[in-house]
Amino acid sequence: MQNNRPSIAVIGAGMGGLSCARSLHATGFSVSIFDRGRKPGGRMATRDSDLNGEGSVTYDHGAPFIDVRSESFRAQTEQWVQSGFAAWWRPVIEQEDGQSVEHGSVIVGLPSMAAIPEQLSDGLDLTSSCGVIGLEGHGDDWMLTLEHYGHDAPETRPFDLVVLAMPGTQARRLIDPEAISGLAVLKGLQSTTNWAYMMSVCLGAAGSQLPDSIESASGDVLHFAHRKPGRSLPEGVFSVVMHADQEWSLRERETPRDVIAPLLRTRLLHHLAQRLEISADSIEVLDEHAHRWGLARTIESLDEDVVFDAAMGIGYCGDAIGGHDAESAFMSGLRLGEQIAAM
Repeated sequence: MQNNRPSIAVIGAGMGGLSCARSLHATGFSVSIFDRGRKPGGRMATRDSDLNGEGSVTYDHGAPFIDVRSESFRAQTEQWVQSGFAAWWRPVIEQEDGQSVEHGSVIVGLPSMAAIPEQLSDGLDLTSSCGVIGLEGHGDDWMLTLEHYGHDAPETRPFDLVVLAMPGTQARRLIDPEAISGLAVLKGLQSTTNWAYMMSVCLGAAGSQLPDSIESASGDVLHFAHRKPGRSLPEGVFSVVMHADQEWSLRERETPRDVIAPLLRTRLLHHLAQRLEISADSIEVLDEHAHRWGLARTIESLDEDVVFDAAMGIGYCGDAIGGHDAESAFMSGLRLGEQIAAM
């Protein structure tokens, strides 16, 4: 294919889809990315909120930071740091036993985690707020049926190759993995659910004793933003994102937001009051939001390096390959892009 570059559709603009698309785009391929979200990034998400005249706050309610394990991924992240949209950080984490440890170096986006996918998508052909509701093979082509949110009629477009960059559950809604030998490994992929709760509180000087993260005995994990590089909050205000316990989140998966929010509020205030040794009623809440990640992370990852059926012209990338996190997603997309380019 070196002299006749195929057109490629990448479905999903998370870290895997973006790294695959950038790799192929840099090699001269025609790549179109489609994502149902308003912005790229998937779980590298950020929510901006006004604090009722007390300033504003940014919540990293998806990934709080990115662990960097491999040297190959470190080389990628060093480029982000040099470009100014990411920074190294060594967060202090309070563990279940109450002991505080300094985590290894991690990457955070500047000024938010969403800055990383926004920069990675720069210069790429990305269509946001667009769902792929159909995927069918027609001869040598794949026909994508696209639903542009806010438009009445769906659109159909042909592509030579397709990359599925999404959780396995979503991929199986578009294709039958047992009918595509190279993608058969996707049939067993399952993902967990996670409720995230965002809150900003006025704690004054008492908040200075908070660590960067708390791993509670109940399974809830709290992440604070007050010492993250590039973050700015009004004096005495502290923002926190709580990722609720996985088993609890799964049981409450279908609970309506207006019902789950008070439960999450109580859990989070309890953690703060316990940690600061104050009454939960004395904590002034300035802002709060609940968000459900229906497909938060893959339960069991795949051992494959690349998931690709060259004969069918379809591949898969995401955090299910080789791990559960942003590094796994990014590197799987990069490897898939390299394999397609080598065809």
